[in-house]
Amino acid sequence: MRSAIRVPAYLALTVLLAGCVRALDVGSEPSPVYRLTVANDLAEEMIVSTSDSQGTSLLGAVPPGRAETFVVAGTRGAAISVTARNATGSRTVGPLQVTLALGETVTVRLR
Repeated sequence: MRSAIRVPAYLALTVLLAGCVRALDVGSEPSPVYRLTVANDLAEEMIVSTSDSQGTSLLGAVPPGRAETFVVAGTRGAAISVTARNATGSRTVGPLQVTLALGETVTVRLR
């Protein structure tokens, strides 16, 4: 009997709350999207991250002797730092200062 009462009450509450919801425009624009190629000239896999004024973001791993292209979005601006570390953290390259460009792929070499 209780569940029979709960269902109509739940539906009525859902309809009431749905009527109170309104769209809110926060005025934000989508952030630019950049492409960054990381070429790893080292003999070990490196884990790459970027940093800007908002914090640090992990991009991913680049195998030895290979290059990987990453999409970088949500940065505060085009100027970022790129840092790469091996899996054990015993080797670090960077931070390397990079200026990204819309519509272009910027390349960074890990040496």
